[in-house]
Amino acid sequence: MFSRNLIIVFGLFLFAALSVTVACQTSNRSGHDAAPYEVLSKKSFKKQLEKGEDYILVDVRTLKEYREGHIEGARNIDFLNPTEFEAGFSELDTTKAIMIYCRSGNRSRKSAAKLQEMGFRKIYDLEGGYTAWADK
Repeated sequence: MFSRNLIIVFGLFLFAALSVTVACQTSNRSGHDAAPYEVLSKKSFKKQLEKGEDYILVDVRTLKEYREGHIEGARNIDFLNPTEFEAGFSELDTTKAIMIYCRSGNRSRKSAAKLQEMGFRKIYDLEGGYTAWADK
């Protein structure tokens, strides 16, 4: 009886180990490593913008929110409109750094995950979003 239970436990352990291995291999079949994604404080985000590197600044809020105020030079690609989001980002160069923000950080975090799936290699997200940016 003991050896039968031991075999069952070993079999379950082996099944779990194989499942994890297969899941890990499947998640990296895109041909490249996951894109670096970094959340930056307001100060670090501003420094990154001032570096003069080749980047694309994107506000992922709604058009209404964008029109109420945005970071100078930002283009608007609405996260809440999946068609617009996909079309807008598919036109951009995936090798350039993407600097994104939303109102508070939630939509930009979700956007970063989608951008990684789309092949973007460097993504910077403004911690606290436009709310933090506009706060003096």
